[in-house]
Amino acid sequence: MFCKYCKIHVTGDRKRCPLCQNPLYGEPDPDSSLFPNVSPKAWKIQKLILHSFLFVSFAVVVICLTVDALLPESHSYPWYVAGAVLCMWFCLGNALYRRHNIPKNILWLVVWISLLSVAWDACTGWKHWSVDYVIPALCITAMAAVAIISKAMGRRLTEYMVYLIIDSLFGVIPLIFLLLDWVQVRYPSILCAAGSILSLGALWAFQGTAMVEEVKKRLHF
Repeated sequence: MFCKYCKIHVTGDRKRCPLCQNPLYGEPDPDSSLFPNVSPKAWKIQKLILHSFLFVSFAVVVICLTVDALLPESHSYPWYVAGAVLCMWFCLGNALYRRHNIPKNILWLVVWISLLSVAWDACTGWKHWSVDYVIPALCITAMAAVAIISKAMGRRLTEYMVYLIIDSLFGVIPLIFLLLDWVQVRYPSILCAAGSILSLGALWAFQGTAMVEEVKKRLHF
């Protein structure tokens, strides 16, 4: 199968180009497909689990609101539960949307969970737990996760170089919070910044050439 717009050959039994979605020309060959066919039964089970989880989440919010309405005095906790459920589904939706690129998925989860934790901290009286603990922990976990995943999947470190660089740069953000005196507990931010600087140093020492080439490629130098 050939796409005359992208000038590429596509194997399998696709009818449209995976890049531009225009019709392909030629005779399809189902036996040469790169991707296995997903069993309809397995897909139905996955949909059932997802829909059941969605219903349980909705039911939890409704039950909390109902219990609060039955109590003599109204409380704010049902709205916190509803907000937590929305945040969970927002993060889960982003994770499912980018599930084919795990390092990029991790990077975006760090961003969204950090922003949501700051918002929660601000809405609950600003106790500094988001900048003291959550953001440093997320940055350290992301750096370790990308390195472990690259080894577990048998990929070369250079394939995930850009994500390692960005994760390491994210880890410097708690140091900025520390310098601006936004944190009350110092050691998580210090440890996170130290780990980020060590990670950048290790990349520069052992993969310096690949690191420079990746930056040039991404910045179109």
